[in-house]
Amino acid sequence: MNSTKLTSKSFWDEQYKDIEFKEIPKGDTIRSLIEKYIPIASKDQNCIELGCYPGRYLAIFGSLKYTLNGVDTAEGIDTKLPEWLSKVGYKTGKFVKNDVFDFKSSLKYDVVCPFGLIEHFKNWKELIKIKADMVKSKGYIIIETPNFRGFIQRFLHILFDKKNYDIHYIPSMNVDLWKKQLEEEGFTILYSGYFGNFDFWADSQERNIFQRGGISLIRKLLPLLKKLPSNQLYSPYCGLIAKKN
Repeated sequence: MNSTKLTSKSFWDEQYKDIEFKEIPKGDTIRSLIEKYIPIASKDQNCIELGCYPGRYLAIFGSLKYTLNGVDTAEGIDTKLPEWLSKVGYKTGKFVKNDVFDFKSSLKYDVVCPFGLIEHFKNWKELIKIKADMVKSKGYIIIETPNFRGFIQRFLHILFDKKNYDIHYIPSMNVDLWKKQLEEEGFTILYSGYFGNFDFWADSQERNIFQRGGISLIRKLLPLLKKLPSNQLYSPYCGLIAKKN
């Protein structure tokens, strides 16, 4: 079922080969959104992230007292990641090395989330359906992707970051479609939108002198550009948080 995936396991293995396990700091844009809408867990509540490696966002739910679970194809998903999470003091459950489309579980979860996952699949709606089915009654689903669809972000990534742009499925970065699908699945939308002050990041790739100069200029202007408020045209993130009825 993963034939519509725009990346490969070898691609992610290369990305993660020297990865550092670390937590997302307080005040981070995505972390702040999670902490605003997701309550601290009561006894025995659980969370699962699909495509969770290296666990930086999953750890946020550890700080909220959820038992952590994860699925990914990355090397170390079932060893290094749960060992690190336990070491920093979080409760861990099951970590499975598997494709997210092939993962099967009889359990339902209090929180189901992917961060930066669905945009790498052309059949992203199927992935949202899989996640929605895993959520307990009164549980939460969280979806987040970068916003390469906004006009300014799209222009900048095509111009300066095309190789990275090409492994993202731009039509998937549509919060209105996520909202419509989840409402049909019986969820109440708590938050949906494009968020974060202006930011721009680019992956490593060969660039000509014009592209290198453009990225350098953007970085110099970032302190000023970051003062711009959230806007669909240039905010770096898309996000949705919903609660199952």
